[in-house]
Order: sequence, then C-alpha cells, then structure tokens
Amino acid sequence: METRGYDLVILAIVIWSTQTAVSKVLVGSLGFIATTFYVSIGTALAALAVALALKKGSAIKVAMRSWRVLILISIPLTIANLLLFYALMMITASEVIVLLYIYPILIMLLDLLIISHRMSYLELLGMLIGFAGVYLLINYNNSFNINSSTFLSAIMVIVAAISWAFYLILQKKYVFEEFSSNSLYFFVSSLILLPIFLIWQPRVPAANNLYLIIYMGVVTFAIGNILYVKGLKRLKTANSAFMLYLTPFIALVWNFILLGETIRMYYLVPLAFIFVGYCIIIFGKKKDSAPKP
Repeated sequence: METRGYDLVILAIVIWSTQTAVSKVLVGSLGFIATTFYVSIGTALAALAVALALKKGSAIKVAMRSWRVLILISIPLTIANLLLFYALMMITASEVIVLLYIYPILIMLLDLLIISHRMSYLELLGMLIGFAGVYLLINYNNSFNINSSTFLSAIMVIVAAISWAFYLILQKKYVFEEFSSNSLYFFVSSLILLPIFLIWQPRVPAANNLYLIIYMGVVTFAIGNILYVKGLKRLKTANSAFMLYLTPFIALVWNFILLGETIRMYYLVPLAFIFVGYCIIIFGKKKDSAPKP
C-alpha cells in the first residue's frame, strides 16, 4: 500500500513538473498578463468541477462567508503568478524553476518570524546553504548582470517565491476544503486581474493555447492534486515532503524535452545546495521537537 502511495505522489510530481515548460509556451504567445488571467480562470473552473464531483458544494458556501480571507489569500497568489509569468518571458524556464524552489525554505523562515521562536543553529545553517544556492545560480550565469533585465527577472522570481510562501502559509492558517477553496482563490485572482487584462493584454487565445490552458487547470492542478492527496493517504511516513524536491529536477528534463533548454551544471549545483539546506532545516526541526531525556 505504501509503495502504491509513493507511485501516486511521484506521478503527481511528474505532472506538476511540466508547468514551467507549458507556461513558457503560453507567455510567448499571449503575454504574461493574459496568461496569468486565463490560467487563473482555467484552474478555478477545474478546481470547482472537482469540488462539485466530490460533493463539496457546501464547503464553497462556508468559504465564501469568509470573503475577506479569500481576498487576503488571493493577493499573494496573484502577485506570485504575475511575477513568475513575466520572468518566463525574460529568462529560461529552468532558471525560473531553480530560483522558485527556494520557497519551502522561505516558508520555514516566515514561520520562524511569525511564531517568533528561537532559531536553532541547524535551521540557520540550512537557510544559509539554501540562500547560497540562489547566490550561486545568479553568479554562475554571466547573463545575470546587475544592470540587466535578466537580473531584474531573477529578483522577480525570488519575490514571487516569497509571495508563494505567504500564500501557502495563509492557506495553513485559514483552513478550508482544498478544491473548493482553491476554486475561489483563483476566481478572486482572475477578478483582480480582469481590469489589468482588459486594459493591457485583451487577447483571445488560439486553439493550441486554449488546449494548454485547459491542460494547466485540468491536468496539472486537478489531476495532479488528486493523485498527490490519494498518495499521501497511503503513505505511512512523513518523508513525502522531501519528494517534492524532485519537482525542479524533473522540470529540468521536461524543459529539455519540450523547450530544448540544456540542463546545465549551474542549474544542478544551486538546486543541490537548496535541497541540502532544506534537509538540514527539517533535521533541525525534528531534533528540536524530539523529547528530551
């Protein structure tokens, strides 16, 4: 049963890993504002369909009563997606995915700042190693000149990672049913984006782009999350969090297959630093929470 759980989680991760490559194609055709708008609508509709199929309609009504919370959670989601899609126009999908995966470490850092408990030496070491990975990527690649648009794009991805971390933290704080709440978050996000879309990029997607938008909502979000949730229920261990770090490595392979982007050493080394930093932080947390003799 546990092996089956790992299979489902890995399949979900393989599906999620296609997102940056597909998004890169979409922003190239539609622009970053239109892409963010259409992907938000597609994801909202896909999440709504799953929620209704699971008979979670009442959960949507419960979440809608907390409309201020919905708006609060939707704002960092919208900012993160806008910045990520903009960055995908300026730098490679592989550079975006490597920089983005600092967000699990940022979640832990923000948790520490919000809860205000003392940071252990291991947690501090893990964070420093993770941030060193980001520094290595920016300095490995000579195109990340401080005065260049690529450097600005790298900063945007880091800000997007911070926004994404806030989004996930707020989701943990205000707990609603997953699919019903996500349908509302992305719907509110699309409403926030609507005037920006109509003013700057009121573009109608061609048929091939429409298929990709549906893919982003139905496959990467709905099917990916269903597989992941089902997989977690079959796992007896809590180590599945480490498996999520397979996502950027698999994404590099998808970027090579779908976009022709070369898998470079200056992607792998920073990712390794970020992953090691994350593992050290987790180890530090387990050590701190272990019962004292």
